[in-house]
Order: sequence, then C-alpha cells, then structure tokens
Amino acid sequence: MQEIRLNEAAAQDFFSVICSRVNDNHEPLVVTYEHHKSVVIMNLEDFNSLPKTTYLSEIVRRKPSAKIAGKGKILGDIITPVVPVEDWEALA
Repeated sequence: MQEIRLNEAAAQDFFSVICSRVNDNHEPLVVTYEHHKSVVIMNLEDFNSLPKTTYLSEIVRRKPSAKIAGKGKILGDIITPVVPVEDWEALA
C-alpha cells in the first residue's frame, strides 16, 4: 500500500496524485497528516469488489459439514493424474 503525506500531495496537484496512484495502479493510498489518524483512499470499483472478495475467501476457509467430512478420497492430482493424458478429450 502506498503512503503519502497530505502536505506533499497538496504541494502537487492533489487530484492528479490521487488519480494516478489510486485509479491507474488500483492500489489504495494511505494519506497521513501530522497528529491525525491516517485515511485510505481507494478506487471505487476496488472498494465495491471487497464484499465479493471477502465472501469468496470465507468460502475457501469453510470446513465441510459433518455429514461429508472425511468421506472424500483423493484419486490423483495435476502432477500424476489418475487417467492417462491420452484419455482426456480436452487435451487430445
């Protein structure tokens, strides 16, 4: 996350600084000012995508229900598939 002092941004064209750092790079910008709490400025599209990102990361961390926990079996992986590559229609 980038950081800028309010005095530094004000000395430049503040709007240009924000647009170039936040909108072009899609990276939040922390604005600091002496003896005050910092604030974060971020692109609106990125901000609106936060709930979706949070939801998706929660799905990944969920544990399976007790009904299916421990009942799965790993048959293979990408390194050593169960079925020979020749049998994969998508790859043939």
